[in-house]
Amino acid sequence: MNQPKFKVPTRASGLPAPPPSDEDVQRFAAGAAMVASQAGEPAALAAPAAPPSDAAPVPAAPRIALADRPAKPIRLNVDIDPVKYQRLRHLASAKGVKLTGLVRSMIDRELG
Repeated sequence: MNQPKFKVPTRASGLPAPPPSDEDVQRFAAGAAMVASQAGEPAALAAPAAPPSDAAPVPAAPRIALADRPAKPIRLNVDIDPVKYQRLRHLASAKGVKLTGLVRSMIDRELG
């Protein structure tokens, strides 16, 4: 008998899962809206659907305006000589700071 390679496990009872409640759907939509707002998508795309008129109101996730958030830092990868890297690590250790903090302070000092 040829069995499928991948099989979706059934629930312990063998019955399919019940459909999600309206409250579960609203919480999921609110969470998806928060993720979308963090990605910088317009609020119109991120807004959850209105609940049915007979459903109990579910509090919406707090909205954060894009202008009110600080700009997301940009990651910078730099290849440096291994000896200089070790010197930077030792200097950071001697100052009692993390290497990233040392590099950021050097950049701030250089750029003002």
